[in-house]
Amino acid sequence: WTASVTPTYSWGPASMSLRWRYLSGMDDISVVTNPNSTTPSVPSISYFDLFGTYDLSDNLQLAAGVSNLTDEDPPVVAGQTGQ
Repeated sequence: WTASVTPTYSWGPASMSLRWRYLSGMDDISVVTNPNSTTPSVPSISYFDLFGTYDLSDNLQLAAGVSNLTDEDPPVVAGQTGQ
């Protein structure tokens, strides 16, 4: 399962958003096919992104942001790092 929530606060020409991205944990395929397998499962993980915009004019907008604000490492899946 995955979920994403992005509340945004706007005031005048500016806005600020905080995005929460959630990925649920899962079992390795070997555990599903063989309940006696000792292959570790992957835990759930949350990522937070912060970004904002500012309207400089009707035709020009300044945008900036930070992905993975809390610097979470991606989970290790079957010995390989992935996100």
